[in-house]
Amino acid sequence: MQFAAEANLMILVNADLSGLIQKSGLFSFGKKKEAAQTPGNITGYIQGKSEETQIGDYNFKQQWWMNYPSPATKALWCPKLKLLICGEDSGMMHFLKPCMADTMKCEEAFTIKVHSDRLRALAVDEERRLAYSVGEDRKFKVIDLDKKRVSSEFEISNKKVTCMHADLDGRLAFIGDAEGNMKVVDLAKNPPSCICSVKISGKDAVIGLNLVSKVMYAACAESGKIFVHTVGDVRNSAVVIDNWQNPPTTLKYSFNSYPQVTAIKYWKERGELYVGHASGIVAVFNKYVSIDFPFCSLVSRRCLESSRRPHLFPQ
Repeated sequence: MQFAAEANLMILVNADLSGLIQKSGLFSFGKKKEAAQTPGNITGYIQGKSEETQIGDYNFKQQWWMNYPSPATKALWCPKLKLLICGEDSGMMHFLKPCMADTMKCEEAFTIKVHSDRLRALAVDEERRLAYSVGEDRKFKVIDLDKKRVSSEFEISNKKVTCMHADLDGRLAFIGDAEGNMKVVDLAKNPPSCICSVKISGKDAVIGLNLVSKVMYAACAESGKIFVHTVGDVRNSAVVIDNWQNPPTTLKYSFNSYPQVTAIKYWKERGELYVGHASGIVAVFNKYVSIDFPFCSLVSRRCLESSRRPHLFPQ
């Protein structure tokens, strides 16, 4: 789920509708409930009341939807380009143009088969009109939005790719894999390439990365451990990274969240780190004093429906 404030548009991605249909018994017509093979979709809502009886300020009305032959896994709204990108489990990527004048309309501008497997993460440089993506095919790809094609690609890891954080101002992308590595890609190069690799964990997959003011939060999936690194001059450190004489990051401290982490997001204005888990728990950590003398505490946790895995998006 993502909210585009300037368009007053809430975007909801349904990864798989079969569980909902099976649980509710929709379209069963009195027959025994069986697993339904239903594709995912992406739906657009605007803020407002669909019925006069609704109360409160946070009501939304459905405006349009797009159905896809495989579950939709990622969506990203690009406010400057007025472009909505949606990725499928199949590796297909859809580029949509919601109509600002008529909120009931949304057109598909073009579609590209980007990955041969599930799309894991997506970022867009709106100034340069480039999209960056990683998939479970272990590939890092660059999509030229003007030419509507993949302009470059390379294998980022020999293990399963799990997440990506793109620092578009610094022209760097940080990519996690199932072996506990964080790969660093130099986006300023043409084409982009991996310049170094940092070992975050020796036993656990890196499931979430979030860079804030040269501080990298790296979350491990199974253990729930969060590692906090300061990031130095990655480009100049890359030549000696293999012998660790001048590593590009320095581990400052670590702390534990709950096991089975699925996503992390740092809210800079509040100084809080939000950690989502497969159990439905969202843990909120607050750091204060200083980075040299950190103190992390669990502020609150919210138990969501156990079948829902939290996916955290920017404020």
